[in-house]
Amino acid sequence: MSFTAPKFTNAGRQLQTRVIAGDMLTFTTIKLGDGTMTTEPIAALTDLIHGIITLPVHEVRRNADYADVTGVFQNAGLSSGFYWREIGIFAADPDYPNDRSHDILYCYQNAAELAEYIPSASSAVIEKIIRVACVVGDAENITVGLASQAYAKAEDLQALEEQHSKDVERINNALDTVDPTKITAKAAPADGDGVMIADSADGGKAKRLPWLNVKAALGKLFVPLARKINGKTLTEDVTLTAADIKMPDSEEDVGAAMAKRLKDCGELSGQNDADMLTEPGFYRGRETSKMLLHAPIFSYAWTLEVLANSAWNVGVTQRFIDCETRRMYIRSNHPIESGWVWYDWMEVAQCKTPDYHALSLADGIQSHGTSVYWKDQFNVVSIIFDYGSKKSGSFTPDDWELLATLPEGFRPYGDNWRMCDDSESGSAVATCRVSANGELRYRASAQSQHLSLFGHIYITYIAIN
Repeated sequence: MSFTAPKFTNAGRQLQTRVIAGDMLTFTTIKLGDGTMTTEPIAALTDLIHGIITLPVHEVRRNADYADVTGVFQNAGLSSGFYWREIGIFAADPDYPNDRSHDILYCYQNAAELAEYIPSASSAVIEKIIRVACVVGDAENITVGLASQAYAKAEDLQALEEQHSKDVERINNALDTVDPTKITAKAAPADGDGVMIADSADGGKAKRLPWLNVKAALGKLFVPLARKINGKTLTEDVTLTAADIKMPDSEEDVGAAMAKRLKDCGELSGQNDADMLTEPGFYRGRETSKMLLHAPIFSYAWTLEVLANSAWNVGVTQRFIDCETRRMYIRSNHPIESGWVWYDWMEVAQCKTPDYHALSLADGIQSHGTSVYWKDQFNVVSIIFDYGSKKSGSFTPDDWELLATLPEGFRPYGDNWRMCDDSESGSAVATCRVSANGELRYRASAQSQHLSLFGHIYITYIAIN
């Protein structure tokens, strides 16, 4: 147990001010508890966080600016143990000197993790004289509030001494049952042998505990010497290396597995050529590294991962990542008689949802369903116009009529044709096309059953502008 000097509460400091002005300072009780401090400061407290024991003040002695406040603690009658974590000194309210319900928490302290465990009366006999130095300053009138049990009577001290004698006698009797002159010649105890203990559950009576039970208890605290780690016994300190530890579900040890991992080849400086980076590992570059020759795109911040081609056991595969755009490219090389040949870089698709746009319909055309277009990261444009019609009139068979116009950046190199239907016949009886100028046109045929409707237009192509 380690308490630092107790600190004033706000109420205690106000009381001290009144005492200096002439009121009486009467210390009444000392409280013990197991409460844990939270964010609330000591100054704001008016009682213990979780009080358990209340002791009457036994004595108060003045010492310069301090008063030593003393109380006597016994755990007799304590049914369960607790961690003594907090202590508070209480004084009477001058306005209610005889009413203990108005007592003021004068000062307080908390031992936190240094708390002392106080066992129950059935486990051990505990007696303590608790003395707390409390700041009183220039106060003149300091007394102790006497309760009927504040001072020990002569018969109480006599009873305490008799109880102490009984406890000593009980311990001595238990020790007398063990004859220290009788020493067994056995090198090791057998399971049926026993050791003597003082049974705390039975008033400290001497009992015989079988060695088998002792071994079971010790086995929970220590590793038996019969145990091994990778064939190494534990009779002495064991040093494990990477070769002693196996990978999960494998006979390969950690050391061999780590030797196969890709190493960090660091950040490259100066100008470098991707064609020459064939040693497996990770390479990095940024603006100070200038550009990487034979990279798929120009990049100021990039990572290059080089992997051995396990499928052929020759050559390598490179994976290039541009840190700014997060675009990824891969390629590999293969040997020929004259040397190594690199395949072209190929961009890896990203799981990125494209932006959808509504078709800009021509005058006189209306949509009755989905009419959108979009472009993915590989410049592939898709158009869906699943159902539409003319606002008035009908389509003329074999005439190309304008449905919509796509903006620049979504137009093909040349005409792209697709078959479609008139939403009535259920068969491809009409034609649609997208031209290099972005025009989406529709041509009905003589077989169309409904010349004012069209539908099921789905076109894909690669945009060039």
